[in-house]
Order: sequence, then structure tokens, then C-alpha cells
Amino acid sequence: MPLPADPEGESPTALRRKREIALAARSELLEKGFEGLRMRAVAERCGINVATLDYHAGGKDGLVALVARSLAEDFESRRLRTSRDGMSALEELEQELRDFRASRLEQPDIHPIMSILSRRAPNDPQIARHILPMKAAWHGRIAAILRRGAADGSLRAGLDPAPAARLFIWSLLSLGSPEQHTLDFPQHATEILKLFASGPVGRFKGPDL
Repeated sequence: MPLPADPEGESPTALRRKREIALAARSELLEKGFEGLRMRAVAERCGINVATLDYHAGGKDGLVALVARSLAEDFESRRLRTSRDGMSALEELEQELRDFRASRLEQPDIHPIMSILSRRAPNDPQIARHILPMKAAWHGRIAAILRRGAADGSLRAGLDPAPAARLFIWSLLSLGSPEQHTLDFPQHATEILKLFASGPVGRFKGPDL
């Protein structure tokens, strides 16, 4: 996966190392939860010493920042694989569902890690400052799609974009939770789209669902 340009002008080698550290931290979070996250264990997974880890991450808060950045990179990488040019708002919502499903299949740690950090964010300002902007950006993007849908006629005109966006996101997250892995995703995705569409909706289709 190509690494994005870094605002601090870091070298590709440094960016690659930070990515490796973030993925190791994600594995630790998934296995042990936030309380079990230890710098030494992350360093061991990366094959580096704690001093090198601290240099790149800058403590546990910096480690959380690297994890958040890696999640943002993965979400953006998935989103950019498909051009939205020419799509109606309904088609964009369908694409959001496809991207969500694909990320769950290809990188199954993404959403559990987001869940772990999101649960702690309300009571942990250090986590909140990294996670809440990501969630706000996602909500803002969905709200913008819903707003446009009222204009192009593909979505119900009476939708209130802000709360409707929350409902769409909550539906996605619920559908993507581990205990729901046996559900028929296309069937449920179709029903989600029916809630927002202005007209009939065909059965949801996606890659290797």
C-alpha cells in the first residue's frame, strides 16, 4: 500500500517503520485490549528495541496516534479504489456499503480496533483527539451524500442529513460486528438502502460477498 505524503517531511523509511509499528500495535490491541497494550510487546512484534519504538512513536499516546493514522490510511485507500464521478447519491451509499464490507473481509482488525478505541474515547482525551476527528469526517461525508441525494432525487427528500447519517453508520457498524458474521450481508444492505432511497431498490450486489 503506498504511503501518503507526510506533513513533517519524513522519509519513506521512517513512514514504513511507523506503519509497521502501527500494525503491530493493532495486533496487540486486538489480542489484549487497550489495558493490555504494552510498548515492549509492540517492539518485540516489530523486531526492534523499546528505545527505537519510543523514538518513532513517542510513548503510548504517540502509539495510539500511529494506530489512528494507520486506520485513516486504510479507510482512505479503500475509498480511493473506486471513483465516485458520475454516481448518484444512492449509488454512493451503495459504494459505502461495498467499501465497508470489503474492509471487513480484507482487514478484519480495522473495525474491532475502532470499536476498542471509540469505547474509551469519551473518558480518555488522548484517545478522543485522535479518534473523534476520524468519526466526524465519516459522518460528515455520509451527511453530504444524503444532502446531495435530496437534490438529485435518488434519496428521500425529507431526510434530515445529520441524524440520518448517524443511523446509516450505526446500521453499518451493527452489521459489521463479529457476532453478526453469519448474516446475509446483501439482504441486510438492501434493506438499509431501502430506508434512504426515493424509489425501488434492487438486491445489493458486491464483490465476493
